[in-house]
Order: sequence, then C-alpha cells, then structure tokens
Amino acid sequence: MQWVITRLAPWAAAISPSAEIERTADLRYRGHSYELNVTEAGRPTAARAFHHEHAGIYGYATPEREIEVVTIGVRTCQRLTEPKLTREPCRKALTEIRHVWVEEA
Repeated sequence: MQWVITRLAPWAAAISPSAEIERTADLRYRGHSYELNVTEAGRPTAARAFHHEHAGIYGYATPEREIEVVTIGVRTCQRLTEPKLTREPCRKALTEIRHVWVEEA
C-alpha cells in the first residue's frame, strides 16, 4: 500500500500543486466482506485508524487479525477564490397574445 501511495501522491501534487492531498484506503479484516474507508492510508497509523474505526462502528476490533487492502485512492481538494458575479439589469419580458382554435375531437 505504501508503494502505491508514494507513487500517486506526487502525481496528484504535480497536477494541483497548491491542493490538499488526502490518501484513503478501503480496508477490511481478511475474510470479511465489508470495508471501512480510512484516511490515514500510506501512513504507519493506518492499521490503528482502521481498528479504531472498526471498534466505533461494530463495537469490537481484533488488532491481531490480518487486514486486507481493497481499494487505494488519492484525492486532491483545492480552494478556489470566490467568483465575482454581476447582475444584469432586468428587462421587461416580451409578451404576445395569440388566439388558438382547437377542433373538438
């Protein structure tokens, strides 16, 4: 997991140099069929964060059990300056009256 994250993070930083980079991973205990998303991906604290999240959601954690990596992701978030919006003056709507005749069916 660390190898992939170290490859993805610089690539994301090159695209958006001033953006915040968030490393995520979907982790699960080996043999389980449900994952938890952990934002500590690629860091030594990822397993600890997973156990903490698992205990918070399911009421227990098994730190001695092996963890599987299901998905790895890197997301960037960049704050943009607020655009300056201008309002055009309102114009009177164009209206027209037409007479319509409909034959009875």
